[in-house]
Amino acid sequence: MANGGIIGPPNAVIPASCTPIPELVTPFTASGCFTVQCAPLGGTRTGAVLVVAGGGAGASGCRGGGGGAGGLRLLTCETFPVSAISVTIGGGGSGSPGADSVFDNPLNPITSAGGGAGGQWVNPGPAGGSGGGGGGGVGGAGSGGSGNTPFVSPPQGNPGGNGVAFPPGAIGGGGGGANAAGSPAPGSAGGAGVSVTPVFGAAPQPFYIPNGPANGASVCGTFAGGGGGGGCTPSPGTSSGGTGGGGNGARNNSGGPGNPGTANTGGGGGLQYNSPTPTTQGGSGIVLVKENATSISIPAVAPGVWSLNEVYENVKDGNWTNA
Repeated sequence: MANGGIIGPPNAVIPASCTPIPELVTPFTASGCFTVQCAPLGGTRTGAVLVVAGGGAGASGCRGGGGGAGGLRLLTCETFPVSAISVTIGGGGSGSPGADSVFDNPLNPITSAGGGAGGQWVNPGPAGGSGGGGGGGVGGAGSGGSGNTPFVSPPQGNPGGNGVAFPPGAIGGGGGGANAAGSPAPGSAGGAGVSVTPVFGAAPQPFYIPNGPANGASVCGTFAGGGGGGGCTPSPGTSSGGTGGGGNGARNNSGGPGNPGTANTGGGGGLQYNSPTPTTQGGSGIVLVKENATSISIPAVAPGVWSLNEVYENVKDGNWTNA
């Protein structure tokens, strides 16, 4: 009986330990629920959240604006509870603005506004997360829509570009992007999106979205580019979509059809040339959640039944615990 006359196996103090928890990024390309991978009982985790809304549709006709990108909000000092958090992914607009995306954290709910659709004919581009491009026309032109920046920090996006009247060419402006305004006509390029690589890591990453065939680059970790505008102009070809999935817009019949925004980038749709329907669709949104690396401390424990002599010796040696 090695433990002072108490029947049973010898006792031992189990020392304190520290369990590391690695950094983890959870992507959402469809609505669902987020739960932290591990946290102390009753505790929280910290990290970053990217919330991108759906992009707006590009206009149809021969002189409309490009769709605005979905609003992009990137918050790098978030706290997550252990309870499940609802995630809503906004769809891209089809003849309409894009839909909002929401990360419904009870400690700090985050909503990004859908992108504004491209303006038709001489109409202005609607406001949105980023504004749609203004339409061009005979004898008049619309201004680009404003980005949804006044009530949030950091801002969500930028305005669309203005259209121009005929003459010279009746051309719509490019849709706004998260990082830059849409170009005014006749250039009509969509505004650039935002690179999130400083927060979520350099490309390639499995959660960055592959490039579309006729869209601004997105696989580089860039989101929320505006759609290109277009219309009746002596210069055929296309107007470039903004980096971050904005669709190219068509200019004259030789430009071909307009291009939708890349799915799950929030990119705006490009102008659909000379066709009343359908308009080009904006790209759907995305949510990325990063949990910072951390560790969970496990205190020392002393299970079993101990004699007073054993307790005394462990206290004297500095090995005892009250856990």
